[in-house]
Amino acid sequence: MYELVDLNTGNWVGAYPTKEEALRAVADTIRRYGEDAVVTLALGRFERGRQGEAIAEGPKLAEMALAAA
Repeated sequence: MYELVDLNTGNWVGAYPTKEEALRAVADTIRRYGEDAVVTLALGRFERGRQGEAIAEGPKLAEMALAAA
């Protein structure tokens, strides 16, 4: 699972079965509200019984999402 988390609040924003779906959700948020809306978000990959993997956060996450869109 790929999860989006708000780093300021620690709140879970969403979980997606693929990285592409998670990046689409971020890109959609940017289109609706601007890049400032995702500046506190982080994307990671998590599987039960395995160590999590941080993928990107803030501006880097926005860049990845827009490139994938």
